[in-house]
Amino acid sequence: MRASFYLGVALLFVPALVLDAQATPRAATNAQQRADASVLKQSSMILGIPVARLRVDRSYAEQASPGDALDIVEIIIAVEEDLEIAIDDDAIYRAADAKGTSDLARQLSIAEFQGVVREALSAAGG
Repeated sequence: MRASFYLGVALLFVPALVLDAQATPRAATNAQQRADASVLKQSSMILGIPVARLRVDRSYAEQASPGDALDIVEIIIAVEEDLEIAIDDDAIYRAADAKGTSDLARQLSIAEFQGVVREALSAAGG
């Protein structure tokens, strides 16, 4: 009798665990998409370049309308406000292998910044 009771209770919870495990990858993908979209949108607006013309594999200084250190700071702040997160400056410098803000425009690619934002959003539970 006890074994069948515990089996019944276990069967009640298994579907919930399976559903939760299936939702987690989708939630992560959604957060990644939100992070990537925010970086593209803010970069496009601040640099004055249509999203379609942004080269994610290139640095901000190598874009059709090159970005400088001030543009990078504006983009970082705009993304933080858009996603309601805080982005660790050190993580950005590490991603770009940059020593300071003046190096970021030449060394930080949009794809690298997207990766930093994904991590920050994930850490924030977004």
